[in-house]
Amino acid sequence: FKPDLIPALAGRRGGGLKWYTRETGRVRGWPHDYVAFGINKLGLVNAYAKDVAFLPEWLQRVWAGFNVSPDGKVSEERYAAQGQGVPANTQAPEPFLPVGTAILDDAFKKRFGLALFRPYANREEAFKACHRFRALSPPGLYELAKDLVRVIVEHIDSTALHRIVPPPQKERWGSLKSLEKVLATLKGDRGAHDALGPLHGIYSLRLADAHVASKDLDEAFALAHVDRILPFVMQGRDLLITCVTALHRIADAFK
Repeated sequence: FKPDLIPALAGRRGGGLKWYTRETGRVRGWPHDYVAFGINKLGLVNAYAKDVAFLPEWLQRVWAGFNVSPDGKVSEERYAAQGQGVPANTQAPEPFLPVGTAILDDAFKKRFGLALFRPYANREEAFKACHRFRALSPPGLYELAKDLVRVIVEHIDSTALHRIVPPPQKERWGSLKSLEKVLATLKGDRGAHDALGPLHGIYSLRLADAHVASKDLDEAFALAHVDRILPFVMQGRDLLITCVTALHRIADAFK
């Protein structure tokens, strides 16, 4: 199936998306009847025909609308789980995005006695929107980058950071630069720059649909550790992995 199937189902009223491993999960198009799926190396969604056959007829039609000819091998992780009974020892990045922000916030509080992130409404829903299936095209990948900036960068409390390292007069530091300056007090300028680099890359990608120069775009993808040759769903996965990894790395530096 086209990967577009997953957001089409999960985005319906009563729909949902859960992850098992890095490339497997389950999706539903209404409050019942989850179907397990896997993602193959081409970014296509695989599911067992019998699982789809048990769905209500109207829901089967939704699945059929995204059906494509088989291409690439069956998802290795899906086959390992359901065909061999040995789930892959991997983890999807999506569930760990809110976990990573909480760990970073806790580490910052213990170090400085201040909260790094400002509270905001609808936190759970905001994180749910951050998944690899947003990245089904270049604009979709950039939208995912924007969502990551919204849930992380835009909620960094710059005022708290400026209490620790005040910016010079007539200089304005954004959230990431302010965080980098604080981290530099512990890890030095080079260490802080390396730790924040991936988030700077994601921040730059959010502007990529606004005619960013190709050189700057290449640098943003490199900082975000995203291979532009991969299928878009895989690029979205790797963008999320980079983000979660960066959050944990920064948290470790504050511990």
